[in-house]
Amino acid sequence: MGRNRELKRKIGERISLLRRQAKFTQEELAELSDCSTTFISKVERGKCAASIKLLGAIANSLKLPIRELFVFDDHENEERKIEGMLLLMRDESGRLIEKSYSVVEKHK
Repeated sequence: MGRNRELKRKIGERISLLRRQAKFTQEELAELSDCSTTFISKVERGKCAASIKLLGAIANSLKLPIRELFVFDDHENEERKIEGMLLLMRDESGRLIEKSYSVVEKHK
């Protein structure tokens, strides 16, 4: 029971992140995916599970392969690595070393 709830939450968070990165509103994604805005909202909050058919429609709407909806830890770990690199690139006064920062920013 707990695992299912956690999976719904993770998928919902991932869809929300990808939707915002694509600069879509929930309404736009719902229309493109042929479902209601309310349902997209519930999926993003982990309150409802989306069918495989709907997950495919969401992925197509976002112009992504469906597997991207299931990439959880890689994205979070990558952001943590970048944050860690940025912390290491500060000089004694706490200022960010600008050249290093620009290199890291290109890889975000």
